[in-house]
Amino acid sequence: MIYINGRFLTQSITGVGRFALEISKALQKQSVEFTLLVPKKYKNKLGNDYGLNIRFIGSGDSHIWEQLSLAFFMLTQNDALLINFTGLGPILYKNKLMTIHDLSFLHEPKWFSKGYYYFYKYMTPIAARNSKHIITVSEFSKKEIIKYLGIAANKIQVVYNGNSFTRNTNGTVKQSKGFILGVSSLDPRKNHRLLLQAFGQLSKKIDLDLILVGKAEQHLNFNIDIKDFDASRVRFTGYISDVELQELYAQATLFIYPSLYEGFGIPPLEAIYFNCPVLIADIPVFREIFQDSAVYFNPQSKQDLEERILFCLDNLDEIRLSDIQRSVILDKYKWTNSVLKIIELLP
Repeated sequence: MIYINGRFLTQSITGVGRFALEISKALQKQSVEFTLLVPKKYKNKLGNDYGLNIRFIGSGDSHIWEQLSLAFFMLTQNDALLINFTGLGPILYKNKLMTIHDLSFLHEPKWFSKGYYYFYKYMTPIAARNSKHIITVSEFSKKEIIKYLGIAANKIQVVYNGNSFTRNTNGTVKQSKGFILGVSSLDPRKNHRLLLQAFGQLSKKIDLDLILVGKAEQHLNFNIDIKDFDASRVRFTGYISDVELQELYAQATLFIYPSLYEGFGIPPLEAIYFNCPVLIADIPVFREIFQDSAVYFNPQSKQDLEERILFCLDNLDEIRLSDIQRSVILDKYKWTNSVLKIIELLP
């Protein structure tokens, strides 16, 4: 029997949650039998639009549920396999697959609250050692896991993310003027401060607004300075639905992703799907994933970002990918490809 830690279903869908949901759906399409385990408190609150096999167990929520209720349940299941696509899972249960999307908290602790940092600093190595295999989302993250956790390379399986969207936008959320789009959690490593500072200067020269999609979490040390930009030209949407997000991708003039550190980076792939020109930070993982499908800038330099934004806006037709170029990258990163890598790890 295969169980999947389904706590991600109780949370708003972000990058790691989307990975968990899409891989679960893809496993179902491949006729792999499994049960998603979810805290019992969500039994009358949670929808099941995808027809997944869900079982509600145990008391509590969050880490307490994972380390106590989920762990106890698994100990009664005759050494069944548990797959964790997000989070740690029960750290002492050994017949499990664990997913580590990135190790940003070890790379730069100051981006996170002290409680978050110390919890994951001590719990992650234990959970990793007590897992049969580690799943991660890029060769870059695989190297980071080897570097920081000392896990053997043959214990780590790279499973890329994919694009989840389809072209079913209906134009119901038309913006009043052109805009630059950013999509990510409001997180220090996402480098919003640099983007806002650069846009603050450029907004005097360009007739575009900036829309930032995403929300801040309590464990992230996120802050911005309102003096860096004209607040009338910047809109923070918070969390929005996939339908609304697709509308924004389809209408955006330029997509910018200034992140300092990522495990993969799904939003630029989504922007490419909607044929929106992409400007991203020049960091190793983006060079691995996106190669020549985007324009790059130095994420430590406001001047370089300003110059590259102007370059992109002056050359939109030239930097926009052809249908063939888009097809190559979108065919490479598909959930149907990714799930086959997961199936290789199953008994």
